[in-house]
Amino acid sequence: EQGVRHVLREDAADAHDHLANVPPGVAFRTSDSPTPDPTLAQLLDSLRAIGARTPPGTWLSANIGMAIIGNPAARRTALDAVTPRHPVALFTWWGHPVVLNSAALSALHIANNAKDPLGGWYERDASGRLTGRADEYAKMIIDRALLSTTPHDVLVNALRDYAMTAARQGVTSVQDMTTSLDPGLTARVFRDAQLPIRTRLIRMPMPNARGRNEIEWDTVTATITATTVLSGRKWVLDGTPVEGNALRRTPYPGT
Repeated sequence: EQGVRHVLREDAADAHDHLANVPPGVAFRTSDSPTPDPTLAQLLDSLRAIGARTPPGTWLSANIGMAIIGNPAARRTALDAVTPRHPVALFTWWGHPVVLNSAALSALHIANNAKDPLGGWYERDASGRLTGRADEYAKMIIDRALLSTTPHDVLVNALRDYAMTAARQGVTSVQDMTTSLDPGLTARVFRDAQLPIRTRLIRMPMPNARGRNEIEWDTVTATITATTVLSGRKWVLDGTPVEGNALRRTPYPGT
């Protein structure tokens, strides 16, 4: 029994990376930490300063931590007050929630009546208005829509840079959790990149309000290039313990 549990745990935490993850516009850092956790005041100060010297309409993005995600005031209304003319996307360093301002929601055509996809949700205030936070598959849908606006050659070059860095570090095989781009674009970008390392693309169907949407990968062939193949299918069944969405047998402390 212990052996079975060990295998299940190892399988649930499979080794993977997120390739072609190149946000458009200006990506800024609030600290040198790999797990940044700026306060709302620090974040708004940075957005105000960067927005003042960046052309309107330019995407602005940064990584944040629980100080923002756990603060109900750190949502689209606060962001709109300092960057009304720039779409803003605040990603978390662990990758499961995101916070957008009104310009970003509009640019991605996410309306207040947007329906939650299976396995994901949009946070709403008491009146039903979107706050700008999205979790799990709702967040991954935003990833796709945003990253798919990145120019094709930028994505291809980013993949090549990644592969060269991996090879220099002795990594010769990579599994990509394909949440960044839609299936057709994923295949085209990896085909054109012709990566020198072995790459396994894992099918990641993006659920919608109607269901699991498995068919979206049906038209992508299993062999992309001589070194890049498509196999398997992956689902995300819960969140992470960072934001308290990982499934557990007992309540999180204080909840």
